Amino acid sequence: MQTQAQKELNLIELSSEGIVCLDQDHKISFMSKGASTIFHANNDKLLNKTLEELDLEKLIPHIKERTSIKLNIDDKNYIAVTSPVNKDGEYLGSTVLLLDNHLLNKASCNQMYLKKKEKKRTFEELRKNIIIDLDSGKKTINQISMDTGINWKTVEKHLTYLLGKKLIEEVYNSDYLRIFDLTDKGRIRTEEHRQEERAKLVRE
Repeated sequence: MQTQAQKELNLIELSSEGIVCLDQDHKISFMSKGASTIFHANNDKLLNKTLEELDLEKLIPHIKERTSIKLNIDDKNYIAVTSPVNKDGEYLGSTVLLLDNHLLNKASCNQMYLKKKEKKRTFEELRKNIIIDLDSGKKTINQISMDTGINWKTVEKHLTYLLGKKLIEEVYNSDYLRIFDLTDKGRIRTEEHRQEERAKLVRE
């Protein structure tokens, strides 16, 4: 039977977001499926590689602070969000979240375009969009925001409501990452929404 820690590692490993965990010596100790895609190599091949070996020396001066910097990996631009892990004042390593700058810009444009429209949408419509998006699998706030075009702060606010209604559950929570999934109750509600949409199309 898997421990809670193992379950959490599995969730990180399967995440489509680029998550890289580093030890005290800046060596990769773990990475997500999304990060493997960014570096065009699987976890096993990149395990114990240093930032220098990956041509990411630019990260080193910032790795012990919580910040974000721009990186270029294989001619693609990313925003690296660094989160150090400390215990009793001792630095244990860092987690780096790699966000595709192109997708971030696209999401920002979508959010700007939808800003006026978003004001007209009801809370019910926003929450419906969020749980329908989660029906395709576990996602982070950033992923839901990019998928739906809803501002991430708005997404976070409505996720709190949906948690209270037990339509979703938070399957992973850390200082740098939160992952959500639908509950059985949420899947039933999502199917109800889909049926409503189908009925609406028939009427039209």
